[in-house]
Amino acid sequence: MTKECIPGSRTYIASASLPDGAAFYENRVRYYTTLDMTSDEVHQLGLKEVKRIRAEMQTIIDDLGFEGSFADFLHFLRTDPQFYPKTAEELLKEAAFIAKKADAMLPKYFGKLPRTPYGIQAVPAEIAPKYTTGRYSGSSRDDEPGYYWVNTYALDKRPLYELEALTLHEAVPGHHLQISLNKELTNLPNFRRYSYISAFGEGWGLYSEYLGLEAGFYQDPYSNFGRLTYEMWRAARLVVDTGMHAKGWIDSKRWTLWPITRLCPCTMSPQR
Repeated sequence: MTKECIPGSRTYIASASLPDGAAFYENRVRYYTTLDMTSDEVHQLGLKEVKRIRAEMQTIIDDLGFEGSFADFLHFLRTDPQFYPKTAEELLKEAAFIAKKADAMLPKYFGKLPRTPYGIQAVPAEIAPKYTTGRYSGSSRDDEPGYYWVNTYALDKRPLYELEALTLHEAVPGHHLQISLNKELTNLPNFRRYSYISAFGEGWGLYSEYLGLEAGFYQDPYSNFGRLTYEMWRAARLVVDTGMHAKGWIDSKRWTLWPITRLCPCTMSPQR
């Protein structure tokens, strides 16, 4: 790794630096979106979504009567102790409470539910420092549950105002519901039951977050702002990925993403 791989690696991260890299990236855009879209169309969609979500965020800030700039509000969210759990147990219990509320809403919105249940666990300590905030870990056997993993490492980076959106996305009606039902379609071949198409799977997760509005979640405006930070995260990805790989947003010597500061400063919540 130190004597061969790293010294021999390329110094330019963008796909455009690869042989036929531009064509390869356009192919990947179509593959991952499952749509006949160009990288520029994805980029423009991302910019449009960033603008829409930013306006919705501002409405919440105005309704709260917060005095200060947008950056001041983000600083408030990132530093005020009221928004953060004091113990790992508190975080897990809050996630479990939200998950149980989500369980109760399912019969109203879904006519078929999986037989596989799910539990809630902390992300294993050995991987938690570099792991995402939450993740769904599906079952591998019929006699095992799936798990909604919650990262209890660095509690000052785990805001409670994002927990409703995270739980709806990772547990139910998000990944657990969709993946478990898919596995239980025994009349289909295994590649249909176990393949994960990210455009659908992550799109379903995003839809599940939004469905919480209709189901009565996000009564706390801070929680609804947390939902929007998750939406913004996805929208910013559309802009940054296409900017990096197709629009030359990279300094080849330092891997610096030059125009990132021109993007909305709310694109990253504390843990990202």
